[in-house]
Amino acid sequence: MKVSIMSGVPGSGKSHHVREMAKIWLSEGKRGTVVSTDFFWYSNIHTMDVYFDELSHKDFGEYKFEIPRLAEAHPACMAAFIDILKNQEDRDHADYHVIVDNTCIHNWEINPYYLVAQSFGADVEILRVEANLDDCIARQTHNVPEHVLLKMNMTFHEEQDHPWEAGVKIPAQHMPWWTSRNVG
Repeated sequence: MKVSIMSGVPGSGKSHHVREMAKIWLSEGKRGTVVSTDFFWYSNIHTMDVYFDELSHKDFGEYKFEIPRLAEAHPACMAAFIDILKNQEDRDHADYHVIVDNTCIHNWEINPYYLVAQSFGADVEILRVEANLDDCIARQTHNVPEHVLLKMNMTFHEEQDHPWEAGVKIPAQHMPWWTSRNVG
């Protein structure tokens, strides 16, 4: 089983890249699931995970982000992630991918997903998606204030000790508006 943990500021293109990876993997006969805290905020999704083959045609409904409900959304996302990994042996496909599509710019956001995935024997990678801050501000759907995005972007680019650095990979297919660097 493979787990990819997305990392990047809101509006950097993480979810776009997730949809593109899912299309490629589906065309190669691979299957998988995307787990995202964002799913908590869509009116037509009543789960924290969506199968690859549903990403392109599922009607997610209206997106309504509510800061006070973050304390519910993140634990629900982690619980769904654990359930998927725990029930992986029940799946009939040997090459299964799980993508965590959250912001994950801090170690404390990445580490729980990374450690849980490792405990289930998954091959784990961190995918950093970088973009110009002005583009992130224009594209983001969370209504994050510009000063908060600026701080998030600075934090994302700070040099830190990352216990998982050896697993960091930069996406192979870059969109024209992406800039990226390999921190591994």
